[in-house]
Amino acid sequence: MPCAGIPVNLNIELRKFFCNNSQCDRLIFAEPISGIKHYSRRTGRVEDMLVKMGAEVSSSKCSYLSSIVGVPVSTSTALRMISKATLPDISEVSIIGIDDWAYRKGAIYGSIIVDMEKGKVIDVLCDRECDSMMKWLKKHQKVTLVSRDRATNYSSAIALSGRNIDEVADRFHLIKNMSDCVDRIICRNYKKIAIQGDSSNITASGHQQEIFNAIKDLQSKQMSISKIANEIGVARQTVRKYIAYDAIPPRASFPRNNYFQYEDYVFAEQLKGKSLRKIYYEIKEMGFSGSSTPFYDYIKKRKNTYGKSVTLPPLKISSSLCGTRLFCLSKEEKHTMRILLASNKWLRELKQCARMFHDIIMGKDSDALDDWMKQAKAIGIKHLNSFVYGVERDIAAIKNAIIYHWSNGIVEGHVNRLKNIKRQMYGRAGLELLKRKVVLARSG
Repeated sequence: MPCAGIPVNLNIELRKFFCNNSQCDRLIFAEPISGIKHYSRRTGRVEDMLVKMGAEVSSSKCSYLSSIVGVPVSTSTALRMISKATLPDISEVSIIGIDDWAYRKGAIYGSIIVDMEKGKVIDVLCDRECDSMMKWLKKHQKVTLVSRDRATNYSSAIALSGRNIDEVADRFHLIKNMSDCVDRIICRNYKKIAIQGDSSNITASGHQQEIFNAIKDLQSKQMSISKIANEIGVARQTVRKYIAYDAIPPRASFPRNNYFQYEDYVFAEQLKGKSLRKIYYEIKEMGFSGSSTPFYDYIKKRKNTYGKSVTLPPLKISSSLCGTRLFCLSKEEKHTMRILLASNKWLRELKQCARMFHDIIMGKDSDALDDWMKQAKAIGIKHLNSFVYGVERDIAAIKNAIIYHWSNGIVEGHVNRLKNIKRQMYGRAGLELLKRKVVLARSG
């Protein structure tokens, strides 16, 4: 080890012993040194320190830090030491958490496995398929409990293993799934709710309507969701959502300045030689409420397209549809919400159903889930029934989520840590090195 930050070299004279027995397999014996491997140029303590540094930071940063502490190594040496390091023994693990992570988002996914009792990553798999998980479980026969999200691949692997392994669904994902279900139901009935809430001034954008019309046209030709998404260039979730609609639902938005109402007047006055500034003050008197700078920018951009018909291409339409915006309700909005709940029986029942599900999942009474499913089915909402069907299929894992204290939150945290380590490597290293850095790092 270095002394006061200064590198220390040990020059050691060793003895060699020669065997005179001709029948002996080994003729030369070297004198061993405690704490130093054969052919090594560093002590065990130094190697252990460098491996810990290399697991926490990139190879270039490890090389820099090693020179500061007095044990300089190159970036290649830092990588080699990580590749040769001994991984911890995981044969005794019994309670694990598993989740997927993106090696290349949207294309290649892997799986991360965490020892829930120690809170440490024990393995990283190259994919998230059922077969890989089954092979892993066969090698680790002492696993008795698995915490997971709602993905079916891991559940199928556990079922096909033929072992008595308890599954625990993640509480966060359960509540998130219920929230998404409520969101879909309200979106599909938004038109009726908006009318009762006196929100008739809310309309869909022309671009959005164009996408909706294109999806409906291809739907009439009996095309699948994937083919429609590829043809138009939108996400499959968007196609699946619009297929369920007869007409595009209006969406809520903040009031905007209606520039188009004054376009004809502005361009007509410009042709007469009026300055844009003078025209701006004239339309202000006519009721325009916008400020000058956005108005000038809008007119400059609109100048080249004014009076021309602009049509979107029928194929490869790119879109970014706004999701639900969460905000604090004002007194008037709360009053409107109470009116809507009072006038919509199904909306009241949906609200009570969602709250009851949250209380059950966060509570301790797993038997209450059976009564909840009966009440949810009685409401008679299609998408809610679909959610209940998913709960029924995964009922054992969901009940275990209520009974046990285990949660996949710690696994999600390690997934985020894995992403940071992957970014340190700039996408240049393979899966094996990434696995070693994730498992060996102690910062988690």
